[in-house]
Amino acid sequence: SRWANPLTVDGSASLAGILEILAPATTYTPTSTETLMNYGSETGGFGSQTYGAGVFWTVSNLAYGSTALTATVTSSNVAQTAALLPGVSAV
Repeated sequence: SRWANPLTVDGSASLAGILEILAPATTYTPTSTETLMNYGSETGGFGSQTYGAGVFWTVSNLAYGSTALTATVTSSNVAQTAALLPGVSAV
């Protein structure tokens, strides 16, 4: 995965709460699908997701597979992203 080194859980991953998406390396180029986590098996799922500072990518379509969590990663429109932030405007 170019997004980052996916988290690997040996055995069963019990998922719940919020998935926080952090910024990838500045050299990152999105592919259509990225692996976010590998696991032996999983139960549950994330209820929502948030984005850390510097994330200009949209992560959608979380897919909980039998051994991996994958997602669709696309580039965000900077002007649209800025419009959602209080006190920030795109130039």
